[in-house]
Amino acid sequence: MEEVKAPWHSRLSVRAALFVTTFGFGLLILTISALIVKLVSLLQIQVAGRYEIYVDRGTEGIRMVGLSEELNGLESLLYYQSSSLVVALILIVSVLLIAVSAVTFYRWKLKPPLTVLAEVSENIRNNNLDFQIISPAADELGRLCDSFEKMRGSLQSTSRELWKSVEERRRLNAAFGHDLRTPVSVLRGYVEMLLDTESEEPPGENAARTLRVMERQILRLDEYLQGMNSVKTLSEILPEPIPVELRSFFAELRVMAGAMWTGRLIFGEPESLPAVALDTQIVVQVFQNMMANAARYAVTRIEVSCQVMEDHFYLTVSDDGPGFPPKALLHATEPYFRAEEDDNTHFGLGLYICKVLCEKCGGRVLLSSPPEGGAMVTAKFFCGISKL
Repeated sequence: MEEVKAPWHSRLSVRAALFVTTFGFGLLILTISALIVKLVSLLQIQVAGRYEIYVDRGTEGIRMVGLSEELNGLESLLYYQSSSLVVALILIVSVLLIAVSAVTFYRWKLKPPLTVLAEVSENIRNNNLDFQIISPAADELGRLCDSFEKMRGSLQSTSRELWKSVEERRRLNAAFGHDLRTPVSVLRGYVEMLLDTESEEPPGENAARTLRVMERQILRLDEYLQGMNSVKTLSEILPEPIPVELRSFFAELRVMAGAMWTGRLIFGEPESLPAVALDTQIVVQVFQNMMANAARYAVTRIEVSCQVMEDHFYLTVSDDGPGFPPKALLHATEPYFRAEEDDNTHFGLGLYICKVLCEKCGGRVLLSSPPEGGAMVTAKFFCGISKL
């Protein structure tokens, strides 16, 4: 589609527009002034033609002599005060046209962008960022409007990110509070049991078993706090990609996976892996969480593969477990999500951490349940092709 250009007058700079306005109205003033002089001269000649007027060449010099007693006031003014009349008319016309030129310049170049900027300021003051600034011209003030549009977009994006962060934190706190009630309730119950003097079991045996249960619940509370701290520090992580030779890095991941899974481990890699730029610490942290999740559900086998496509690095971990139920495919990357409500062996933060770290690296986490069974998790990272 052919681009539609703005009219020439809207593309003029403010300086050029001021020059055009000044020059145009200056030329108009000169033209009207010349017409005034010409008109007064014609009227003066007309008056002279109606009366007997002659030249007196006396001792006092040359002067015009006429029948002044027969001239009315306007004719006398036109004939004897023509110079003063011309000057007065030119002065009045010049002042009026200068005022008109100022109003024209203001309405042409200044009013549209100032109106837009006033509306922008009012919207921002009212915390309304859901609008678009359309530049009224292609001059300096139009570019200023474009800059305000970029600033509005940046503010809107920042506001949405802030709202998203606050909402995410609210959800985390709600989930944390929900899961925290269980160990607290257990502790409260066993404390009441210790205080119950009517227990049938011997006090020493009863107290020892109760204390062991309380110790496990306290350790669980400590794990909750560590989980919350790890989630909190995710927002402070800034990716620092460095050139990486993927074949050697993939070999390191193989050793790491072998320490986390003692069953059958299949590592598949393409024949050609280019050098890329990645934050290896983030990739390792994501890989560890993916492996921990796969090891929790795998029966006999875990398979790991990687590839590079279109400036993105894909790391996939799949297992032969029961796979993701439909609900998990939608919510497994949310914090504190557990497919089994009564599963207290983990806190449901692994895939959420993977999601946050991948998004910080310009990627995402993909979950699927292949037709042949099991679960598949793919971590996608943006990577620039690097020259080592």
